[in-house]
Amino acid sequence: MTRTMGRSCGWRPCQAPTAPASCLEAVVRIAETFNVSVDYLVTPDAPRTALHAPQNILGARLADLSQLDDDERATILAVIDAITTKAKPRLITGGAS
Repeated sequence: MTRTMGRSCGWRPCQAPTAPASCLEAVVRIAETFNVSVDYLVTPDAPRTALHAPQNILGARLADLSQLDDDERATILAVIDAITTKAKPRLITGGAS
């Protein structure tokens, strides 16, 4: 008969002494799959944060948008839309102004 420790990790009962490591590995794999922090998975009120840092400055800025309220986000999206609309003719003509 096997002794179980605490809760089940979902796939099979956690068994001493290797269970904590295997359950932790499972949680890390899930976090990697969904690109969220382990804290987000195991803490009820943890904010959602990316597991892996954005690869460029734009990705970091976009990740910050999730922390804004709806009005602030709408304002930023309107500015982005205005700038990209203004830039489209220049991009279509190959950079000539």
